[in-house]
Amino acid sequence: MESDLPRIFDAYYQAQEGRQRGGSGLGLALARWVVEQHGGAVAAANQPQGGCVIRFSLPLQGAVA
Repeated sequence: MESDLPRIFDAYYQAQEGRQRGGSGLGLALARWVVEQHGGAVAAANQPQGGCVIRFSLPLQGAVA
């Protein structure tokens, strides 16, 4: 749901669908931490046809920031 997007990268947060499937709610929080530790960014967006897309970007090695 759109209302879940702001929180899906929070540790232990699970949307209703995620609670039904199981898991700990740590996967996206860990992914964000790893990406940010490497100077990158991560974002999520709902797809019009259903589902969610997670995008991340990482800087090129040796690139000037």
